[in-house]
Amino acid sequence: VKLTDEERIASLLQVVDTVNGRVPVIAGSESNSAVSAAMRTREYVKAGAGAVMVMPPSFTRPRPSEIVDYYQFIGAAASGVQVIVQDAPAWTGVDLPVAVLNEVKKLAPNVNAVKVENPPSHQKFLDLKGCGFELIGGYGALHLMEDIDAGISSVMCGPAFIDKIGVIWDLRESDSETSWMKFEKLLPILAFQMSSLDTFIAAQKQFLYDNGVISSTVVRSPGRALSGHQMTWLNSLMRRASRPEVPQADYGRGHIE
Repeated sequence: VKLTDEERIASLLQVVDTVNGRVPVIAGSESNSAVSAAMRTREYVKAGAGAVMVMPPSFTRPRPSEIVDYYQFIGAAASGVQVIVQDAPAWTGVDLPVAVLNEVKKLAPNVNAVKVENPPSHQKFLDLKGCGFELIGGYGALHLMEDIDAGISSVMCGPAFIDKIGVIWDLRESDSETSWMKFEKLLPILAFQMSSLDTFIAAQKQFLYDNGVISSTVVRSPGRALSGHQMTWLNSLMRRASRPEVPQADYGRGHIE
């Protein structure tokens, strides 16, 4: 969201090159303009994205017919590549009723997956599944086990805990009890980071920094780094989850530019 257009395409090209066809690459091509979103979509597909994920426009509240037109336009721009709708009304302020999404899919068949971040989501997952949509969980994996029960095929949880979420996912059928145990250990951290979008971004960057994935915890303005209290509390949650404790001195290296 805070990357420039040049940074977005550069990052995508780097990911596509690094992945080298091993897994599909999904790029976020949303915009408050259908024309801009379509332009991004075409550019990202050309760059190698195997799918795009698109939030609804939120600068002005779109009417249902405008939502349909927006996604139909993007579906055409994607040239048959899958389009994933990101349904996150807590952040966009835009409701995406199942009936509206189903109308989109009828007119643009490649708009056939929804990342639902609209808790309580269980019934919406079931309704979307009945319409033939692929279901994707999100919301930082805070509701992962319930979402799995509702039939999700995958989860986008943020990059910091992919290894742990992957283990929980892989064990969900073969060893449900262990899967639940591992999820419950992680749950306080998931709840902490999902207290706000600012906290989620700052916490994810902190986790990635702690593990040597990125070299800075800087959060671009507007945005907030973790406060001293948040960092102390997070450190205690990390200890309880039996993750390696990050020295207190390492926290606080992030700042606002």
